Amino acid sequence: MTSQRVIREESSQLRGWLTRIGREHPKNVLDGLKRVYDVAERLAVLRPARTVIVVAGTNGKGSTAVFLEQILLSAGARVGTTLSPHMHVFNERIRVQGEEVSDNSLVKSFEMVEAARNRVPLNYFEYAVLAALTCFSREDLDYAILEIGLGGRLDAVNIIDGDLSIITSVGIDHEEYLGSDRECIGREKAGILRCGIPLIFGESQIPESIEQRAKELGVPTYISGRDFHEHADSNGWRIEVTEGAQLNAYQYSQRPSIATENAVVALQAAVLLGESIDSKLIADVVDVRLPGRFEVVHMMDRTWILDVAHNSHAARFLLEQLKERYPGRRFSGLFGCYTDKHAAQILRVLGGMLNQVVYADTIGTRGQPASELEQKASFGPTGSVGGKIEPSVDYLIDTTQSTDIILVFGSFDLVERMRIWLFSR
Repeated sequence: MTSQRVIREESSQLRGWLTRIGREHPKNVLDGLKRVYDVAERLAVLRPARTVIVVAGTNGKGSTAVFLEQILLSAGARVGTTLSPHMHVFNERIRVQGEEVSDNSLVKSFEMVEAARNRVPLNYFEYAVLAALTCFSREDLDYAILEIGLGGRLDAVNIIDGDLSIITSVGIDHEEYLGSDRECIGREKAGILRCGIPLIFGESQIPESIEQRAKELGVPTYISGRDFHEHADSNGWRIEVTEGAQLNAYQYSQRPSIATENAVVALQAAVLLGESIDSKLIADVVDVRLPGRFEVVHMMDRTWILDVAHNSHAARFLLEQLKERYPGRRFSGLFGCYTDKHAAQILRVLGGMLNQVVYADTIGTRGQPASELEQKASFGPTGSVGGKIEPSVDYLIDTTQSTDIILVFGSFDLVERMRIWLFSR
């Protein structure tokens, strides 16, 4: 990825629309979906592709969606994908054939949504979803992969009936909207389930609330560790997936760049969709990456890992990835966290692997200065306040060796600004 790609900005016309629909904030999330459904019905976009896959989960949604997208593209299908949130430009949220849609296409879609809504109030994310569906309606797609933004039951994507449901994981996040335990959160995510439509669940422990809802709706379930498995080691990557009535095994010489736990979910989905997962297909998609999700960058004689681990569930997942892929290595951290996230919990998970932490400012309505973050995080005497990107990086370079790894983690805001800084060198 080039520095020009990273620092690209939206056109003035698109920026005008983004300003008009407001800053991203899940306002009116409890108001129900009928008004959004009605606008979509007027736009005739309730069936955005011949086959629709809906992807929910606390963490891992984006990686799973993009890996499945690339599998389907490799098989010759026409695919549209939504992702949320974006890292740098709004266009990242809406992809057709693996590429971000153009500013002009987005502006056209916003104009269509505005004309169809007839003064119906819509929040930022609802506009985004309707714009995506409108973009897809012009593309004659075989597949639409729709990522849930928040929860499931009341998310704007849930106006669409899927032909396959995926829930990648259930962890504690967005408690003010979804609840404070896995059962409550699982109940919200189970809102994407449809009668008789298969569900793939990406963890071995499925919440009872999801399992019960699946039984009520007659939903066939495929659960990680029971119906599909994966194992990566020095010999490559072995997976087992359910195909019909059988559990079939495959061995590949190389494991994916994304987390293998997410990749095998996508592969189980591909099998259920009728696609073959031979060695050629894996070779085509093994290097698929997603910005800010365990993104490895070699620059300035250091290895940087950028990851938007902004809750304890994501931090535990990141910890396991670090142990598996970089055993015995030394880590330093650059950490930024929004005020509505549990900084101390995140560092409690990752702190044992970090020789030191430099705290970074986060900006925006939920941002906080590094000095306040340090007080909340309570990491201990090795924590250092950096604040701005430049002095933080200087400090980390001065206090590490070329064999060390610098982990940049926490808020999307920090990872976004760090990516821009790194790729602008």
